[in-house]
Amino acid sequence: MWCAISAAAEPIGGVIAWLAIGDGMDPVSEGILFGIVCGIMVCICVKELIPTAYKFAKDKTHIVAVGMFAGMFIMVSSLTLFGYAGV
Repeated sequence: MWCAISAAAEPIGGVIAWLAIGDGMDPVSEGILFGIVCGIMVCICVKELIPTAYKFAKDKTHIVAVGMFAGMFIMVSSLTLFGYAGV
């Protein structure tokens, strides 16, 4: 039940923000907002997710490192391909 409540927070917040802001937003404000959200996500990843992954990996910590670098590679590749595609 707590997972469902937690998962519902993002779409509900998105709808509330869309109702408050509308379809458009100043590009500077949008950039500032994206920067803040990016900082929050990186902080959560560094302070919570990565240490927890290492804790549960026990003696197989190399799998965590490989998974992290694979995820980074996938993100960089997709952003590069989106850039070439003009998306």
